Order: sequence, then C-alpha cells, then structure tokens
Amino acid sequence: MELSKKIGLIALGCAITFNAHAASPWENKLFLSGGVGYSTLDVDGGPEFDTYGLAGKFGVRFTPYFGLETRLAIGVTEDSWTIPSNTVASDDYKDVDMTHEYSIGQYVVLGYANSSSFYPYVSLGYAATGGKLELNPKTKENRNEEARKVSESLDDSDFSYAFGFNLVVQKDIAVTAEYISYLDTHDADFSSFYVGLTHQF
Repeated sequence: MELSKKIGLIALGCAITFNAHAASPWENKLFLSGGVGYSTLDVDGGPEFDTYGLAGKFGVRFTPYFGLETRLAIGVTEDSWTIPSNTVASDDYKDVDMTHEYSIGQYVVLGYANSSSFYPYVSLGYAATGGKLELNPKTKENRNEEARKVSESLDDSDFSYAFGFNLVVQKDIAVTAEYISYLDTHDADFSSFYVGLTHQF
C-alpha cells in the first residue's frame, strides 16, 4: 500500500472525528469493534492487488496500558491484474484475479492511557491469512489447448502488528482508525487500513 494512500486515509479518519465533542476516556472494559478495511497484497517481484472487506475485533483491557484481542477480516471484493503482452504467459493467459478470503489473529494490545478522549495503541500478535490467485486463460481460439485456469492458495501465517487510535465520541463509543500488517514474508506482503466503530461494555 503506497505511503500516500495511508496518509490520505489517516487524514480522512481524523477529519471525520475532528469535531467530536469531548467524552470520557477509554476505560478498562470489554470491547467490540466493526468496520471496513482497504487491503493491499504486494507480491514480491510481481503485481499489487487492492481489495475491500469487512473487519472486526473483540477483546478486553485489563489495565489502562494492557489488553488482549482477537481480530477477523474477510474480503468482499477482488482485484485483477492484466498480464503484460511482452511476457511468455500472455500467449495463453490474459489476467490474474486475487481474492482475500480471511485473516484472523490474536494480539496483545499496548495503549497509552491519558485523561483525554484520544487513546493511541499498538497491537502485536500472530495472524493467519487465506486467499487465492487465479490465472485466467484466454478464449479457446487464442490459446493452446493445454492452457487451463490455474488457482494458487495464498494461505500463510506470520507475526502481525497494528497501530492506531480510538477517539471517544460519546460514552462507551469510539471511532477507530488503524493500520494492520497481517503478513510480511519473502514472497508477499499483506496489509490493511481499517476504519470502524468500537463499543465498550
């Protein structure tokens, strides 16, 4: 995901909450969050795919500085990359489709407690991500008979981290914005920007 996109999305999240009235600080309670995510799969030495999805998390803050949470994200769109005409694969194949199926992980949450309605935090954990790449052949008239649709699994797991903030807009309700790195391997990087609402109870 390009840095300019990250900065723009963070600025959008700040703009949405800029006029929020002061509220009580985030407390030590159970919490549940839901929202939307914009995700990027960056294949090493290959294309970049962008998808949108739904995401959520639930957990508990034990102290003003420490908590645990579980995260789940699913993709709802797919992205396609057209194979360049100057490559060997373009003789039989036209494009590659990428689908994000799920990401799930467990995290430790380290927050900065203060008396204001703004609560920044970092989450550190381990996540599993599933998806697939599909190589689509050209029409039968424009390819070899042996060319068939090829599907490759993207299932993997890795150390994962996130950083973001909660901005309390009224009692027990906050706007949440964060950046999450689900996967960072030699083959590919998968990350997401998330905006949602969090309720504590």
